[in-house]
This record gives sequence, structure tokens and C-alpha cells, in this order.
Amino acid sequence: MFLNQFLLTRSHNFKEKWNQLNWKKESIGNGDFTLFCHPTINLVKNSTGNPSLFLIGSLYDWEFPELTDQEIIDELSKGSASTLFDRVSKYTGEFIIIFSSDESLFIFHDATGQREIYYDLSFDNVASQVTLLAQGMELIPHDDKHAIEFFNSEVFKKRKLLLGDSTHVKNVKHFNCNHFIDLKRGKVTRFYPNKYLPERSVNDAGRKAATMIKGYLKAISNRHEKIALAVTGGYDSRILFLASLEIPEEKCTYYVLKRLNMPDNHHDIVLSGKLTRAYGKKRVIIDASKIPKMKDILDVQKSLDFPPSEVLEDAFKGQVYINGNVFEIARSVFGYAENVTAEDLTFITGYGKLKFPTLVYKEWLKNTSEFKKLGYDVMDFLYWEDRMGIWLSKGRTEQLALNKAIKSPYNSRQLVEILLSVNKKHRGLHHNVLQKKIIAILSENNKEITKLPINPTRLTKFYTLLFKMNLYNTFRYVGVKLRLLGEF
Repeated sequence: MFLNQFLLTRSHNFKEKWNQLNWKKESIGNGDFTLFCHPTINLVKNSTGNPSLFLIGSLYDWEFPELTDQEIIDELSKGSASTLFDRVSKYTGEFIIIFSSDESLFIFHDATGQREIYYDLSFDNVASQVTLLAQGMELIPHDDKHAIEFFNSEVFKKRKLLLGDSTHVKNVKHFNCNHFIDLKRGKVTRFYPNKYLPERSVNDAGRKAATMIKGYLKAISNRHEKIALAVTGGYDSRILFLASLEIPEEKCTYYVLKRLNMPDNHHDIVLSGKLTRAYGKKRVIIDASKIPKMKDILDVQKSLDFPPSEVLEDAFKGQVYINGNVFEIARSVFGYAENVTAEDLTFITGYGKLKFPTLVYKEWLKNTSEFKKLGYDVMDFLYWEDRMGIWLSKGRTEQLALNKAIKSPYNSRQLVEILLSVNKKHRGLHHNVLQKKIIAILSENNKEITKLPINPTRLTKFYTLLFKMNLYNTFRYVGVKLRLLGEF
């Protein structure tokens, strides 16, 4: 039960119960809190004493890919608490960091919150899932009519996705990325963004990003015996493939997933084949229809707040999966923030006229009101914190419950910041000049590669044409305001 999960608590009830389990255990905050980690979790503590720094998960360094978690944590512990967030931003990985000193005790996670955190309103208990918190505390149902309506709505029952910091119970909150929890003072504070973002040229950002992505991939492959990298017809996986070419062939499996009812001439199948053949790399086609379902997932289902009804067997058991999530933050998925309202956000994210999402987004817009002055577009942060920080992190938790490791080299705050520093007109969803530049850099301007199309569907071609005619943003804006077009 609760595979790859953690619990940080000062509850005597929890401590008494969890002390009987064979979990990793650390005393934190002068003995006030106890950290319990499932035996499968990678838990690292700095070796230099006070202040104490604890790592749950892993950190990967693009500049020094040979560094271990222990070496990185020891180095991070040498600096001040006030600069810790900035210093951690250079790493990729799925992780949680706990900082403990005589004066402070706070917790935060990776750039997009891929290691989920939930906390109760008393700040006595913090854990990976609400279900785990329920083992030692009472969960109180919502009494607000709008919250009750939302969590009983068809859209929530279908998606099982939370909103903001709300959860399906009244007295437990979901911890959002780009924030930290101050456990001594009992408060949650946003720490990012905290300074102005100067604009970079496509060329400058592209070269820096290409170097970082190669470094992250090398660091990940150094730590793990073998990685499995998905190759499709899209931008994100193409960049990762090109960045991986220096990794020894015996350490990397390239594959494409042939989904149910996907024809053999689908662009994912065709383009991944052309790309891998261009570099003499072997590619494996995984037919989803032939992957058997896992038979016994009862413990998995009991460990998760919203468990899947069925799970497929691991196609590459023992390998670490590499995928391209997180780059989407810099692809303008939600368009531009022109006079955006909470009602607009509710529509864009697919919640129709439900009142609860509108109330959540009103608070979120207040919290992000200064972003434009700092050089950011609030719609990029909507995708970052609402989609990556909730939808993607939920999926990662499900995979961890199956002991399946998935890494995204893009999950680095420093890297995302560099990508967002490029003018938004150069990083569109369907026509992304920045990603084309990174592909050109990594392929050394190989015309065979740079001329390969990106997801060549009719819809993509239509939106690309609008973009080239400078009509895409107008089309998008009018579509949202007239409630004709949501996310696309």
C-alpha cells in the first residue's frame, strides 16, 4: 500500500501507527515532525548537519551530469534559505525538498509539482495523497453549495481533476507549484515569479535550451541502467530524440506507441520511423492492443484518491521512461491574456458555466495580477499551474503507484523560464519558431530533419495558416469571448 508515497506529520496518532511500519523515518523540526517515506522512495539527507535538507525523489544537473543526489543536496545545503528556491531552479527532476533549521521549516516541490503534496488546514499533516491523510485524520465533506455542485458534476466525475488548491474534501488542500509551505507559521506563499524576465532572441534561447536539454538527458541516463524514449510526430519528442543521440545505444530504447485504432500510416508511426532511420537508430513499435492488463491492482486503487479502473502492463519494465511533457507551457496552448476574466478561464478549461471554477479562477487571477509587469503572460502560467501542476502531476502519481518511473527533462524552472523569455509570437501551439530553432541546432541544420513536418493534420495546417496570416490570435480571442472556441 501507498507505494512511493510519503507522510510528514506531527500527529501522535499518525506517528504511533506509522512507527510500526517498515518505512524510512526521519525526525524533523527539533523532533516536532516525523517524515515517513515508503521503502521504495529515494530519500536523501544532507551530510553537513544544521540546517537540514531532505530530498524525496531525484535532482539532475545539466551542467554537471555526473553529480549524484547526495552531492547536489550537500551543495544546496551550503547556501542560505533565502536563495534556495533560485538555486534549485537549475535542476530537473520530480522531487520534494524539505528545509529545516532552528528558525524555519518549509517544504516545496519541483517546477510543475510532479511529486504531489496535500496538506490539512492545521498544517499538522502533509502527504502524497488525501487517501493517505485519511489513515490518521478525519476528512470533512464540503458544505459550500458551489463546491458540492462541482465535485458532483459530470465533468469532474469524468476528469477527476482538482482545481487550484481545492480538493474533494473541505479540510485538505492541494499544494500548488511555484509556492512553498511554511510549516512553522502555517501559511502557503508564492515564491515564483519574483523578478523581471528580460526578453531573449529565438537564437539565444534556442542554443541555451538545446545545451540544457542534452545535459539533463545525459544526467538521467548516467543514473539509470536504461531509458525508454518515446518518439512521435510532435515537436517535444523530436527535440528529445535529437538531444539523446550521444547516449550509448545500449542504454536507450526508442519507441512509438501505436494506440488503439491508430492506422499504420498515422503520422506518429511514419515520422518517428523517418527520424530514427535518419540516424541509424532502432525504433520499437508498441501496439497498445497487445499490451495485457494488470490483473491485481487492488493495492494501487486503495492507495490513490482517484484510481484508474484498469492499468496496462509495463512495456519496458525496469527502464525509466522519458517523455516530452512540460514544454507545452511555452507553446501558448491557452492563447493570449487580453482582458481575460475568470469566466473566460472557466470556459477555456472546459468547465462551462459551473460557478466553483469561476470562483477559483477569480482568486488565481488576483494572485497573478503582477505577472504582466514582470514580463510574463498569465495564460502561460494557467497552463503551467492548472494543467501541468494538476493534470500531469495526477498522472505521475498514478504511475509511481505502479512503480513506473517517468522523467521529463523539460521539468526545470530555469529551462521553462528561458523558453518563456522568447516573444510569444515565436512560440505558438501549431507554429513554434523556437522549437524549430532548437531542432535545427540539435540536428546541426540537417535538412532531412528540419524539413520533416510536425503533426501534419488538417487542423494543424489550418491553424498554421492563420498564424502566418497574423489572424490566429484574433481568431482565438473572438472565439473565446463569443464562447465558440475553448482549448485547442
